[in-house]
Amino acid sequence: KDTYTLLAAPSQIKEPRAAAAALADIVSLDLTSLENKLSQRTDQYGVLIRKLDETTAGKIRALQISGIELKKQLRRVYPGWASAAQVLGYVSLERDKEIGRYGIEKLKDDALSGESGILDGIENPRDYLSDVAKRILRPSTSGKNIILTIDANIQQEAEMELAAVMQKYKSESGSLTVIEPKTGRIRRQRQAKDAER
Repeated sequence: KDTYTLLAAPSQIKEPRAAAAALADIVSLDLTSLENKLSQRTDQYGVLIRKLDETTAGKIRALQISGIELKKQLRRVYPGWASAAQVLGYVSLERDKEIGRYGIEKLKDDALSGESGILDGIENPRDYLSDVAKRILRPSTSGKNIILTIDANIQQEAEMELAAVMQKYKSESGSLTVIEPKTGRIRRQRQAKDAER
């Protein structure tokens, strides 16, 4: 999914207080903290917030604040949020790249990540390639989709059943796995702790 990273070049922001107030109305950042970041005139540039959606990015673009930039980035998304989290795993951001740290994310990280391309161009002080002399030496390749055999309907039902059993027996944790006997495919897996209920 396309997301946006909000960047600031404080040395280019003419009115940090006004910029902070306008941005704080759109994104969930503390006004005082944001104003302090935007007032750091010696900072070349910095990341303010990651994973903004298109709607939020559009609102920020409409402000047309000098020194505020949006960088479009492709991020992995989890439509079921915590559903099957133990199987899916998670990623962490390392040098602007998502790295699988657990579960399928770690096991299939190479396939999911794809490959970065190589551009030839002039780099500006904020590590962006200028449009001057930019050319693609090697195009990037998208990561692959991984299709799991977990059934969303069974997943939802199993989560409700596990929560009910844990509540009934006042259990601190529980786990459940549903396996298709003929194929061995895992249709549902869930582990839960009391704090998650």
